[in-house]
Amino acid sequence: MSNYKLIIMSAMKNLFLCCIVGLTVCSCANDSSKSTVTIPVKLGDKWGIIDENGSYIINPQYEKTFPFEDGLAAVKLDDKWGFVNMDGKRVINPQFEEVGSFSEGLAAIQIADKWGFVNKKGKNVIEPKFDIVKPFKEGRAVVFINQSDEHYVDKSGRIFSEGKYGYIDKKGNFIIEPQFDIAWPFSGNVAAVMIDGKWGFVNKSGRMVVEPQFSEVYPFFNGLTAVNREGKWGYMNNAGKMIVEPQFDDAWPFKDGLASVEINGKWGYIDKKGKYVIEPQFDMAWPFSEGLAAIMINRKLGFIDAKGKIVINPQFESGRPFAKGLAAVEYNGDWGYIDKTGKYVVEPQYSNDAFSFTDCGLAFVEASGGDCLLDNTGQVVVEPRRRISYLMYGKTIFSIDENISRYQEKWGIIDNKGNTILNPQFDDIYGDYKEFAYYLIEADQCEYDYSYSKEAVPCFIGADFEYTMDFVNLLRY
Repeated sequence: MSNYKLIIMSAMKNLFLCCIVGLTVCSCANDSSKSTVTIPVKLGDKWGIIDENGSYIINPQYEKTFPFEDGLAAVKLDDKWGFVNMDGKRVINPQFEEVGSFSEGLAAIQIADKWGFVNKKGKNVIEPKFDIVKPFKEGRAVVFINQSDEHYVDKSGRIFSEGKYGYIDKKGNFIIEPQFDIAWPFSGNVAAVMIDGKWGFVNKSGRMVVEPQFSEVYPFFNGLTAVNREGKWGYMNNAGKMIVEPQFDDAWPFKDGLASVEINGKWGYIDKKGKYVIEPQFDMAWPFSEGLAAIMINRKLGFIDAKGKIVINPQFESGRPFAKGLAAVEYNGDWGYIDKTGKYVVEPQYSNDAFSFTDCGLAFVEASGGDCLLDNTGQVVVEPRRRISYLMYGKTIFSIDENISRYQEKWGIIDNKGNTILNPQFDDIYGDYKEFAYYLIEADQCEYDYSYSKEAVPCFIGADFEYTMDFVNLLRY
């Protein structure tokens, strides 16, 4: 990256360092086809699971619970993990040291420090024999076999061991023998793998379709990935064909048919043939969102249209992408919201922070009196609370500090009008949700030691930036 950085909330950084469950945030429609939202909650020292209305699906009785995935939820009892169904019945008795969520009908389980997979009936379909496993994707799972107890750290801090990564099918057979230093799940026809510090791509039969040659690669997005070879960025499709040869000093993934690229210190936009649609001229340029893209000139942020015309003059210190027709912007240290003409809908007045509008038509802001929610007219619909955690199906998880200390806070649920659905009573709510779930929009999951999610919204991690494509967190010089 250049000297321009994407500044990220610390809670978002946690996202890329742990495995989280899939989540679609804040869909207000009462659509019965949507899967039920399940929220692990802690009451006293026991965990249960509630739905978005606060009704118990699983009464508090376990040492730990996770949300339902594919109809089953992982629960911990007597220091062992098992699975229950939506009726609360234990369909797989607690017996495992650790577990993962179900994916493509199988869940990872750990016994005696080794990982395997079970089906929904609890049958071991792949015996525990691996040191690390990742969820199945497109019929393949990444597995790791350690050949030594010794580990090494390179100059960048990356930890290596004598083991290698490979790929198995759903019968546990090696489709691709362990041979890679790092391996990502498949996206379409290929998967990114690293050998001796260089990235290449293999197909599902194990043939190296692109020899290891790249120092950096991004996950695929809409069938394309950005790759770095000898300090220059280009683009490759998921058939392994280079569609734009490496030539740029920096690059973002394609969005809405265009990608922002840097050359000789200036940013512009190219199409999928590598042709400039908007000539390099900006100090920084971000992906398009709702027809507009944020750009920076002389340390001020503005917005352009798809033809490169500046429609909102650079004047802001920082901002966020347009969502639901509005963008959060920072001006003279305060945050407000503008429309696509640059007119303030909400005058700058929030000194801490402001976030993009969600599908519910609400935006989260950090006010001096605590967290609150605004509608698209600037009206405060949820008064400041100490912490508002996330929006989901029009509901909000929140904590309140009325006559209670931070270390004794209780959690409850309010709707998007500020009405209390469930009074604060829980001692904790599943931490991943509580800390940063409201920042995500249709994100699938970021797994283990690399950042990866479904193609709809990839998330990336690098030496100096992290972001999700549909929710670039903060645009700042």
